[in-house]
Amino acid sequence: MTRKLRLYLDTSVFSAFYDERAPERQRLTRQFWDGLREYEVLCSYLVLEELGRVGDSTLREKLIELTQECQVLPVGERSRNWRERMWLLGLCHRATSPMLFI
Repeated sequence: MTRKLRLYLDTSVFSAFYDERAPERQRLTRQFWDGLREYEVLCSYLVLEELGRVGDSTLREKLIELTQECQVLPVGERSRNWRERMWLLGLCHRATSPMLFI
C-alpha cells in the first residue's frame, strides 16, 4: 500500500476557505480542499487555539469543523518560543499569524 504524503495546514488555509473578501483566493482554497483526501492532513494545536479565538461564533464553529479531518500535532515549548520571537521581530502579526515551525 502506498503511503499518503503529509500536508501541514496553517491557520491561513482554514481562514481562506471562508474569506469572502478575496473571492479568487476562496475559490482556489475550496478547489484545493476537494483534493485533500489524497493526503494525510495535519495541523497543530496552535492552529486550533487561533481558530478558537475568532470573534464571530458562527465562523469560529465553521473553521473548527474544517479541522475535524486533521491529525492535530502537539506543540512543544520550543515551537511556542519560536512563534513569540517571530512576533517580537515583527516578522508576523500576533493577531492573525499562525507562524509555527515544527
